[in-house]
Amino acid sequence: MTKGKLLRFFIRGSVAFIALGVLCAAFVSYVIISEVPWDKLESGAPGYIKARSTKDKVERGGFVKREELSTYWGWSSSDIGFREKVKALEEESILTVQKDGILFHKEVHLPELRKNSCSLIYCLQRRLKFPEIPALLWRGLIGIEDYRFLDHSGVDPNLLLGPCGMT
Repeated sequence: MTKGKLLRFFIRGSVAFIALGVLCAAFVSYVIISEVPWDKLESGAPGYIKARSTKDKVERGGFVKREELSTYWGWSSSDIGFREKVKALEEESILTVQKDGILFHKEVHLPELRKNSCSLIYCLQRRLKFPEIPALLWRGLIGIEDYRFLDHSGVDPNLLLGPCGMT
């Protein structure tokens, strides 16, 4: 066998091997995807988030880690901030803030969770109106892109002429 024939044989074998690998990967992907419960995933959230018949509460004598309650509160429909609510409940002797968590002396009903705006599974996000976004955030994002954004009327001539070497 000459070098040319050997090289063609090796290339054809490699292409056939790669094609076989692609076919196997496609078959395995098909098998895995066919087992996914699509009817449960359509809402974009796990079933326990989608529909709930009971309101969340912390029972008398319950102990909750501060970070966990703070995370819950961040996704709740409450207009009162987490720190303010905890401080108010502590003043009413309904709870006690401890080093590693919060101890409840009376039953407390928690506010409902907001609707998840994300259409992907295991994704949590909620849409905000522009006035609800902290100015520090949007100014920071704009400042990264165009630090003179607030100084011009929307079109920055220096930015346009910069690549031409005219600034």
